[in-house]
Amino acid sequence: TWANAQQIKEAVFALFGVKAINVHTIMTKGEIKRSPKSRQLFKKPNSKKAYVTIEKGKKIDIFESLKG
Repeated sequence: TWANAQQIKEAVFALFGVKAINVHTIMTKGEIKRSPKSRQLFKKPNSKKAYVTIEKGKKIDIFESLKG
């Protein structure tokens, strides 16, 4: 199931400890592709993107935490 904007706000706070001010979500349709060998059509899955605005002066250090 897809998360709504309120659930995304709560998840950002739970994971990163930063308050989200605004969340914009966009649904994208999956592309229809054709297999080069069999020439059959297949559809990539739909996806959902979320653009999150956080408080001014705050940062999400996701890449710093991955460095170790």
